[in-house]
Amino acid sequence: MKKSLITNLLFAVCVSGIIGINSIAKADFMTVVDNIQRTSDAINSVNQAGRGLMSTTEFFQRFKDRWQERSDRKRAEKAYNEAAMAEYNKTIQEINAMQQQYYGYNYN
Repeated sequence: MKKSLITNLLFAVCVSGIIGINSIAKADFMTVVDNIQRTSDAINSVNQAGRGLMSTTEFFQRFKDRWQERSDRKRAEKAYNEAAMAEYNKTIQEINAMQQQYYGYNYN
């Protein structure tokens, strides 16, 4: 919205300036058309630069989002692995306790 509004205002100012200057100078029709063409080329260049800036901004935002997702995934994997390791250690302790209980009863 802002981009198109700025572009339209820029175009209107440029065209009115060109027409005003050419009216004062009493230039012929083809000179006015040529000046308008050059102005539109300049505006198109500004628009292309703006699109390039937006593309760059969008690229960096996507890169930042992917980095955040990767960080979140690594954090979740780390939490899962820690929980799995804790469960594994708990299971090993239970097995050792059962073995001690079994062998303790067998020795008596």
